[in-house]
Amino acid sequence: MARNDSTASIIAPESAVTAEATVETAANYRVFSAGKHLSELDGLRGLAILIVTIYRFARELPTSTIVGEYLHAAISLGQRGVDLFFVLSGFLITGVLLDSSGQQHRFRNFVVRRTLRIFPLYFFSLALFLFVIPALWRSNIYAEAQAEQFFLWTYLANLRMCFLNQWCFGALDHFWSLSVEEHFYLLWPLAVLGLGLKRTFVVAVVLAGFCAAARIGYASLPNSGVAPDVASVFRFDGLLLGAAVAALARLPQGLEKLGLYARWSLVPLVVGVLGTGLLFPRMWTIPHSVWAMFWGCFLVILLTSSSQGWLAALFRLSILRQLGKYSYGMYVFQSPLIPLVAGFWSTAGLCQFLGFDPQTSIAATLIYGTGMSLMTYAVAMLSWHCLEKHCLQLKRFFPASMGNKIVRESARPAEYRERSAGVPG
Repeated sequence: MARNDSTASIIAPESAVTAEATVETAANYRVFSAGKHLSELDGLRGLAILIVTIYRFARELPTSTIVGEYLHAAISLGQRGVDLFFVLSGFLITGVLLDSSGQQHRFRNFVVRRTLRIFPLYFFSLALFLFVIPALWRSNIYAEAQAEQFFLWTYLANLRMCFLNQWCFGALDHFWSLSVEEHFYLLWPLAVLGLGLKRTFVVAVVLAGFCAAARIGYASLPNSGVAPDVASVFRFDGLLLGAAVAALARLPQGLEKLGLYARWSLVPLVVGVLGTGLLFPRMWTIPHSVWAMFWGCFLVILLTSSSQGWLAALFRLSILRQLGKYSYGMYVFQSPLIPLVAGFWSTAGLCQFLGFDPQTSIAATLIYGTGMSLMTYAVAMLSWHCLEKHCLQLKRFFPASMGNKIVRESARPAEYRERSAGVPG
């Protein structure tokens, strides 16, 4: 009996060690790892810009047929890619801030690195759209944006929209989301600096709830206008949900616990996003929050999935990662390209050239959208190689923290370097 007891005492600790090692091994094989560049998130950003691009160039699809009506309804959901950008941005930015906790020049390095990623293309595009092209073009296709350009240069475009209660920048209306992002970059780091992981999570959840409740309350008022859709304080909830996931991911077993709830919540959220998106697209802007929760849930499922599984493999696909790489440029240029090329590339022109009926032809819209998507991708690629990547090389002078280490850009391979977390850069 003594021998058996002795044997049991030897085996038990061994089993415990094995079980512990199994848990650790499982964690090592999941997608998320603090301080590590996740190529799957490049692919997720690629998905976001893909569905936004499809929406941008195919939203005028004719609805005179049943097929056209269903396709139009599905394509209209593509605008929700912006909500995914917000959630992903909040997650990545908060992760950078939390991983650099206690590091020297933490705030300075963060601000400079964000500036190098966002400002060069943004201000270059404004100069191109507001000065260069109008000087060369026969007609001023960006006249609306020119008239209100002060608010574009100062990242106040969304606030100007709220004040005027209208979309007032023409082909640059989509810059409202870049203003929301910039305001978040300025305010949120100041809050995170003095918070630990648990407090960051709690504050992010509470503030997200406050922003959503304030937006829904305001949207229920008569003549609420565009403010619930574009005002920073009303759209921070998606960014804050991403921030909450980032904080929880860095707590012991935080993601594992949330992953279980995320999987159980996915089906009800899918029903919610489809119901609100297709049947009640406005509904006091409640869909904004439902979609943010859906994308947050999807992000958690991806982060907790096996790095060897099909979901991770899907978002490591080269085509999605390439789209993610050029997503910022694609987002900036896609809308301004529409009036720029309208003289030789438009749905109406294609219908006339191919002999299609513009009231019923789905094919003409799909051909137009495909061509515009390819043009946008080409321009974004040109922007990356001629401008963006050269500015990003300056990041090596402002090292980022990866986990508990300081990592310089020159010290890691190109595919490992920090991608932008913005909308959608």
